[in-house]
Amino acid sequence: IVQIIWMVSIEDFEAIVPIYKDRTEPLFAFYSASTISRLMDTLNGNSLSVKAFLEKINTKYVKLPATDEYGEYLTNINTIKDYNQFT
Repeated sequence: IVQIIWMVSIEDFEAIVPIYKDRTEPLFAFYSASTISRLMDTLNGNSLSVKAFLEKINTKYVKLPATDEYGEYLTNINTIKDYNQFT
């Protein structure tokens, strides 16, 4: 996954975010250090929406092949039940 994202030059974008099976994966993305101050402004404004933040910066979305080999790395785990199903 990292190799696919890395092929896109971070110099041209402030964030490079993978898309896997039609879902954006902003927690598995590359972000330019130049976005830190705007991220802090977003958080200080009580906005916790990563999607809203990505709309404010120059973001490149990279579609990953929809193969199961990536699913292991991009599994969404929010609860103990999710964790137990994954392990």
